[in-house]
Amino acid sequence: NTITCSAAISACEKGIQWTKALELLASMLRSRVRMNTMTCNAAISVCGNSGEWGQVLELPVIMASRHIEMSTVTYSAAISSCEKDGKWMRALELFMLIDTFKVIANAVTYNAAISACEKCGEWRQALQLVAVMEGQGVQMTTRTYSAAISACEKGGELLTALGLFASMRGSDVEMNTITYNAVISACEKSGAWRQSLEFIRLMITQHVELDATTYNAAVSACERGGEWKQALELFCQMTCAHVEPNSITYNAGISACGASGQWRKALELCGMMTASMLEKDSVTYSAAISSCEKAGEWRTALSLFCEMQAFTIELHVITCNAAIRACAQGGKWRAALEHLSLMVDCMVETDDETFSAAACACEKCDRAYDMQPSHAALPENRYAEKGIRRFLPPC
Repeated sequence: NTITCSAAISACEKGIQWTKALELLASMLRSRVRMNTMTCNAAISVCGNSGEWGQVLELPVIMASRHIEMSTVTYSAAISSCEKDGKWMRALELFMLIDTFKVIANAVTYNAAISACEKCGEWRQALQLVAVMEGQGVQMTTRTYSAAISACEKGGELLTALGLFASMRGSDVEMNTITYNAVISACEKSGAWRQSLEFIRLMITQHVELDATTYNAAVSACERGGEWKQALELFCQMTCAHVEPNSITYNAGISACGASGQWRKALELCGMMTASMLEKDSVTYSAAISSCEKAGEWRTALSLFCEMQAFTIELHVITCNAAIRACAQGGKWRAALEHLSLMVDCMVETDDETFSAAACACEKCDRAYDMQPSHAALPENRYAEKGIRRFLPPC
């Protein structure tokens, strides 16, 4: 009967046996055993706990077809499933229909909808939901604030994120690592490195755990602010806190050092990456090559570019431009044109700076008429006409 089946499905929930739960539900449908809200909620719960979001979304459809009343638990589970399955717009659509089903939203429902807004970058809508929660007297939780702050971070709304954080501090809601990471990331997006460091100090005094994401955001904030010394200080703090830097941390540190002309420090960080068995990517090499090129260390820049090619790492216009500029510094006009041809062969998009750098390399060496072999490799586009082709004779 209904009670027996509901109890069996609930038992499946405790063992996270979602397939068994759905088999029992299908058996009830075949046997025409009456299902109620409790039965369906138990099945939704077990599927949700098992990460079977697609199955969760099917169950409210069955409930609607059988005129089974949906409860707050049902609705919250459905919205949460949409959000976790990446169907953010669907989650918001479901939330907007909540009055139609005469369901009273609770903190779980609102949190799922706010998280969906955060994933969609809809920070204004997230704030509207927060305001509705307050108006309805629904208790805001750590997840509420964290999701709303993350939504503001993605929208570049630092002041609003800071306002939410201040409101959270004034309440009895616990602030955790996720909350702090969200507000530090908001600082990073705006280059507010001082505020990011203040939040780290606050985390330490409040005994909140700092993780790699925390440090990554803070190092990136220092990079944007041109504070390479602060970025390296954070690396030291990570070591003391036994938090392992990852590729994101190193890339931000290398960029911070490179932007400030500290090419030796940038290369030290590259060496530390290798020692830590971390894989370098295009971001790593672009930052390191640009750092060396700006410091006039063209030999090192070109050596890094060769290393990058040896590891078959995807080329980027910023990296190639830096390498071509390095060729110009060293008077390597042939190498500059080879790099230009390589960009064409690898279908790397060129820009004005690409041809300007290549033209500069040729102009410095006054070797325009010796470049016939490379002539055919140059692309026919507006950049070529404005840049390198003015040095070439007609074919």
